[in-house]
Amino acid sequence: PKRNELRQVLFLRLTQLLRYQTVELSLVSFYSPSDEDGYLNPQGSYKITDSLSIALGANFFLGRKDSTPFGQLDKNDNLYIRLRYSF
Repeated sequence: PKRNELRQVLFLRLTQLLRYQTVELSLVSFYSPSDEDGYLNPQGSYKITDSLSIALGANFFLGRKDSTPFGQLDKNDNLYIRLRYSF
C-alpha cells in the first residue's frame, strides 16, 4: 500500500541527576502517531571518576508493521553496557 509521505513523530527526553551529579538516569523516546510505532531508550550511568564512567541501557523498538521505521526493527531489542574513558 502507498504510504503517506508525511510522518509525525513525538519526542520526549527525561533526565535526572543524582548523588552530586555522579548518577544519571535518562529516558529517550520517540512515538509516531501516523505510523503507530516508537522507540524507547532507558539508560543509567555512573561517573566513577572525572574521566571514567559506566552505563547500562536498553533499546526497545515498538511497532506492529514491518513497513514502518521503528516497526521493522521490532525484533532487534537489545541491552548494552558501556565503559567510557575520557582524556
